[in-house]
Amino acid sequence: MKYSIAPEVVQMFPEFKRGVVVALGIDNSGHSEQIQALLRGAEEKTRQDDSLAEITAHPRIANWRNAYVAFGVKPGKFPPSIEALIRRVRKGDDLPYINDMVAFCNYISLKHIVPVGGHALDDCEGDMYVRAATGDEPFRPLGTAEVEHPLRGEIVLTDDHRVLTRRWTWRQAEATKVMPETTKIEINVDRLPPVSRDEVERIMCEITELVGKYFRPSHVVSHMLEASNPQIEFEV
Repeated sequence: MKYSIAPEVVQMFPEFKRGVVVALGIDNSGHSEQIQALLRGAEEKTRQDDSLAEITAHPRIANWRNAYVAFGVKPGKFPPSIEALIRRVRKGDDLPYINDMVAFCNYISLKHIVPVGGHALDDCEGDMYVRAATGDEPFRPLGTAEVEHPLRGEIVLTDDHRVLTRRWTWRQAEATKVMPETTKIEINVDRLPPVSRDEVERIMCEITELVGKYFRPSHVVSHMLEASNPQIEFEV
C-alpha cells in the first residue's frame, strides 16, 4: 500500500508532518483494564491542566484552528479533533470505551495534545492520500448510513474510492472504523508547529512499544510523511 501527501497540501502547509504507525496481526478483541486506567488517568490530567483553561489559545489547539481557517473551514463550527476531544473531557465526561484500540488512540492524543487517529486497514480500498477534495468523493460518516460529499478544496484523507476523514482531522468514515475484530491498523500522529518533528518520532516510538505490549501484533513499522518524504509504502 502507498500512502502520500499531495503537493497542494505540502504547498499550503510545508511544516505539516504525519507520523504513521502500521500494525498488522493485532488482537483488539478483549478489554484491557490497563488501557482503561491509562485513558482515565489522561482524562483527569486534562481536566486539571490549567493551560487548557482558554482552550482556543493553547498553541497545540490554535495551530489546528489556524490551519482550518487557511483551507476555508470555520473551526468554531467544525472543531479539530483534538479540540473536540479535550472539550468533552474538560466538561467532566469520561470518554466512551468503544474498544481497546480506540481508547488507546484517545489516551495518546490526550497525553500529548496532538491529533491521533486510527484507521482499520482490513477493508481499505487501494492506496491512501492526504489531499484537497474535488467535492465529488463519497463520505459516509462514522455511525451513519447517509453518504455526503466534502467541500471542494477541503483537506481530506481518502483511499482510491472514498473519503476516510473529512476536514483533515474532523470526522472519520464508517469504512475504516476500528472494531474488536480489526487485525490491521494504521495510526496517525499529526504535527504542526509548535510540535517538533522529534516529538512526533518519540510519540511513534511510544505507540510502537505499547501496541506491542497490549495488542501483540505480528508486525509493526513506522514512517514519517512530510514535505521531503511525501510518499511511503508498506505491506498490508
